[in-house]
Amino acid sequence: MGDWVPLLSRWVHILSAIFLFGGILFARLVLRGRWTDEMAAAFRPWAMRAGAGVLVTGIYNLLQKSSTPAPYHAVFGVKFLLALHVIAIAAMLGRPGIPEEKRSRWIAGVTYSGLAITLLSAWLRWISR
Repeated sequence: MGDWVPLLSRWVHILSAIFLFGGILFARLVLRGRWTDEMAAAFRPWAMRAGAGVLVTGIYNLLQKSSTPAPYHAVFGVKFLLALHVIAIAAMLGRPGIPEEKRSRWIAGVTYSGLAITLLSAWLRWISR
């Protein structure tokens, strides 16, 4: 493959993560968890596309690494599980009939997962220079 594929993969990964986590942060900070069923249903397909982008490109990016320091895979595993949590909650947010207080609680929890993912991503990038 060309030299552009790893760059494209990284670009798609970062944009997908920005969209997914940005949507959650918007819901938490601006909407304060008060999503209507219509808003949630509109967010769900985009969140699923972004989630797929994050998963596929994240695995591809991991497989492209020629060597990694000792704790890399353990930290990546935690990051991967947290990403699955964010994607699952984003999918469940789009279901109709979820009570507002439950959606608000889910959004709060997934906000912390997203922040942890961001921290772990920065640390993984730093240790694998």
